[in-house]
Amino acid sequence: MILTSVHAHNFLKYRSLELDDLPEKGVLAISGENESGKSSIGETICFALFGRTFSLSDEEIHKAILWGENECAVTITFKLKDGDSKHYELARFLDSSGNHSARLGEVGAGDAPFARGIDAVHSTLHNMLGFEIEEFMETFYLAQREITSPHGHSEVVKNMAGISLLESVDDDFRQEIAEVEQEIEKTQARMDEVVQQQQELALDSALLAKLEESQQSFTAALEEVETKSASLTEETDSYHEMMTKLLIARDKCSGIRMWMFLIAMVVLAAGACWWLLTEQPQNPFSLWLQGVVAQQLPALPLAKLLSGFLVTAVVGAVIYLLLLTRLWSWGGQVKQLEPKGAGLAELLHALADNELLVEKIAFSTESSSELQTEPEGSDPEAESGEITADETEEAASVISLDTPRPEKERTQNIARRTEMAAASSREVKHLAEEWLGWFRQKQQLLSSRLATVNGEVEDETRRVNENASLDEVISSLQEVIHNFEERIGERMLGCEIISGAITHFSHLFNRTIRELVGNTLPRFTQGRYEHLQIEPDLTVAVFSSEKRGFMALDEISSGTQRQIMLALRIAMAQTLVIRVNRGRQFLFLDEPFAFFDAERTRTSLAVLPELSDSLSQVWIVAQSFPEGSTFSREVRCDRGVEALT
Repeated sequence: MILTSVHAHNFLKYRSLELDDLPEKGVLAISGENESGKSSIGETICFALFGRTFSLSDEEIHKAILWGENECAVTITFKLKDGDSKHYELARFLDSSGNHSARLGEVGAGDAPFARGIDAVHSTLHNMLGFEIEEFMETFYLAQREITSPHGHSEVVKNMAGISLLESVDDDFRQEIAEVEQEIEKTQARMDEVVQQQQELALDSALLAKLEESQQSFTAALEEVETKSASLTEETDSYHEMMTKLLIARDKCSGIRMWMFLIAMVVLAAGACWWLLTEQPQNPFSLWLQGVVAQQLPALPLAKLLSGFLVTAVVGAVIYLLLLTRLWSWGGQVKQLEPKGAGLAELLHALADNELLVEKIAFSTESSSELQTEPEGSDPEAESGEITADETEEAASVISLDTPRPEKERTQNIARRTEMAAASSREVKHLAEEWLGWFRQKQQLLSSRLATVNGEVEDETRRVNENASLDEVISSLQEVIHNFEERIGERMLGCEIISGAITHFSHLFNRTIRELVGNTLPRFTQGRYEHLQIEPDLTVAVFSSEKRGFMALDEISSGTQRQIMLALRIAMAQTLVIRVNRGRQFLFLDEPFAFFDAERTRTSLAVLPELSDSLSQVWIVAQSFPEGSTFSREVRCDRGVEALT
């Protein structure tokens, strides 16, 4: 950036300031007494570029308005690159009420600036120049102050070295690491709470299986009892119905047999009488019979008697045959009904001989988890419906049954007679009632214990589900912590990479500064000092050819120190020009030779135009310059003059 004109109205000392046709190369000398307005020119340029000055902040900038006036205006024109015919105009306006405006446009483009307003001008100008006011004041603009060594940790130096953005990212990473570590602590605390809840739950992983096994045992036993009860009731009712029909059939058979016997006797008697009277009439019995008939029935002829006996015998035989047919019919029913008692007999044998599942279960009053199944091969007598003393010791507080199990021998005896349809319905019904009563007792006990076990299974299932939910929460929290740790690892790796990059760019920046100072310093010091040693924090030591070693700055004279610092500042200005790569740049030095002797001043003035092609326009402010000094432009300021043209 090369300035081609500077205009100001009512700004600082000047009511009117007009510097036109400024040379693009060489030294522009500004001289004059104290308070003559020399520094005001530099402040004017600074205000035009950034809307503030070195000595006045944004809040105090209204003080820059000339005393007694209400407004001020500053305009500069400049070029960006060599060979570029475009000139740009930057104007700012300020009043005592704090109203501040700015515009930026191309000279000759009319009244159509391409940026208007403070923010728009600031953003556009930064894109054009590549630096901010802080970098400008540490390099291209030396205000009237002590020339000091730049601070290695300042933002300006970091920006110039290209590490400011890296440090910003590094700070973001470290801040994010701290935030993630806090999140890990919170997540770990939450996970500790969940683990504590899980420990307080004290879940036995095998208990639910035991409870479900007990539940299945009770359910199966209850189903068995209900099935046996229903089967016994059905078979008993069937046997009673069968026995009712069987007794009727048997009674019918007995009656028919009796009638058949009587009729057989009549047939035999009538047939015998007819045969004797017909075939052996002289038989004593025949004679006796004829006499009895003649005495009792004197009017009955013998022929009719014989005919009556014959008819009686034949009719009796027919009736006998009919009764025989009925006997066969009722006898068939008896044969059909008698085997129907086998189902009840088989069931009774099974109840008497077989082991029931319900008899293998120990009913504990403590907890269903203590329910046990008797091992195989146990004593069958101990598996009866009555709980033994041994079972009491093993099962703890076993409930005794009020209804005893029906006797095995009696049940087997009735079963055998039932199989032959010899047991009475009453006898069978009485035995069935005993078994049903025993089943009801078992059913009540099983239902009571099953209800308890169901409740315990439900409660334990809830606890298992709660534990599973806690496991899922712990797993998800562990995954969150793992992801957080991965993020921390990634950020730490990023910090390591950034640290290496910062070190690399810092060394590169320091090396560039050393090389540039190595070209500048011998010219300022007439070859007495040629090399600087610059630490990473920009601490400076100078190599003395006379003493053949590096010396700290406090070991040399103040004038030499200023020459070294001036060389270092110019080197930093060159570095910034290289970094932004925007072409040639002006340099404004306010009182750089304040404590130089005439020889040092003359040497420095002679050297400045030759130091760098990139710093082609150099503004020098001083009260006076040595005789014989030549400049591209010289401006003389006067304490009593408010207009400078």
